[in-house]
Amino acid sequence: MSKLYFYLVEFKVLLLLIVSLLFFSCKDKNETKINFYVTKTNFSLSKKEKLVLEQNKSEKLYINFYTIKIKQNKTYPTYIIIGDNLPENKKNIPVIKIDYEVLEELKYKNIDTLVNRIAQLNNQIYKIKRIKPLEVLIDYNWNLATKDNYFYFIEKLSKLSNQKISIFVRPNQLKYNQKEISNNVSSGVFIFSNENNFIKNELFNKNSVLNKELKNTNYIDKLLIPSLFLYHKKNKNLTCIPISFLNKPKDEIDENLKKINSELFIFKRNFKFNKLLIKQKDSLILKKINPIFKKKLLSFLVKNHKLNEIIFKEIN
Repeated sequence: MSKLYFYLVEFKVLLLLIVSLLFFSCKDKNETKINFYVTKTNFSLSKKEKLVLEQNKSEKLYINFYTIKIKQNKTYPTYIIIGDNLPENKKNIPVIKIDYEVLEELKYKNIDTLVNRIAQLNNQIYKIKRIKPLEVLIDYNWNLATKDNYFYFIEKLSKLSNQKISIFVRPNQLKYNQKEISNNVSSGVFIFSNENNFIKNELFNKNSVLNKELKNTNYIDKLLIPSLFLYHKKNKNLTCIPISFLNKPKDEIDENLKKINSELFIFKRNFKFNKLLIKQKDSLILKKINPIFKKKLLSFLVKNHKLNEIIFKEIN
């Protein structure tokens, strides 16, 4: 199990590097804020999580509100937020996830309808949760095939909504012109990613986007860092496992996991971690942090952006 602990240490060192880099790159060290993204549908905050927010002086909480899916050309929301009331002393930012197929299949007129329905559903949830958010964050993994539909969607949403529109930005999207979308959003959240395809195509390419000072990306002013590259695999589904999993005693982890190779472990028995129920023979996948990617990412962030906010995925 030493491999797990080795990569845990490596990951923590990387986070320290990024945090230090961003703080010292700012004229005012207080400019870079630390906030958190809560992805669980059944919202609640433990005493420990509240303490983490307090210790980091977090002003915002990004919260997954729902996911838009499509079936037979009809869109519908799922995984709608339930649970406790949202904290009154934080700026609660709704995160709306959209499945790739939604904007792949819809025509422009149907996108107009989707935007109206999103606005209506948001207002319903705001009323129930007694919040008046000034910002909404959109999570959609667009590419060249869905770019036009996505940009149209963002343009319509920005015109209809009286909120600021923020979006997630993935490394593979940086190769495309950002001008159209930058005109319609107030903020971009760059996702720290270790995507294999991006690494293969970009890291060893002289013309890589990571080697350039990009144009029309000044709207990117935040950085999202995942919990860790640890995933629980059940059937074909991958669930990110929080970094706090490795805070458990080493003996307890050893008892529950069988090492297959340096990146794959199998659970020996049913295992419950927080509210995550893991069954016997489920997999634990460990994704290594590519050192070249790490170096180029840090260089890219310094070269292109003055980030004023770091968002950690899950509160640990």
